Amino acid sequence: MENNTPMILHLFQEMPYILDSENAKTLFQAYGTMLERIDRSAIGSEACIALSSVLTVLFSGHQDPPDEVTKLAIEQGKTIPERKKDWAIEPGDYNFVQLPFTPTAEQIEEELQPLLERQACDGCSTIYIRMIKENLLEVIVQVIWAV
Repeated sequence: MENNTPMILHLFQEMPYILDSENAKTLFQAYGTMLERIDRSAIGSEACIALSSVLTVLFSGHQDPPDEVTKLAIEQGKTIPERKKDWAIEPGDYNFVQLPFTPTAEQIEEELQPLLERQACDGCSTIYIRMIKENLLEVIVQVIWAV
């Protein structure tokens, strides 16, 4: 990840998630659990882990794939219908890095360390690891933190 330059994500609407019932205490546990969940989920499903700047798990959640009405709104750049949620990544400006591969639970902390060492998120309150099931075999992993 150290060669990836963060891009800016202008989030105009929240990204909602349903709170995960498992209370993972470590990044290793939370990431492993969410990776297993998303692997079993339908294409278009999402999972997200919220972390403190020292990689303490704050909470994690998931979201089902968007329905046809939501997909159409996204394609047309319209307001996305409200979805069921327990928590959300709020609208705002964020730094955004998409990892070039899907790290295992054993690799995720190592992938995040260069981000912290570069102090790219110095003073940020929350770091999000977002996972999206792109197709049957691919899970996209993104790291998002406030500008």
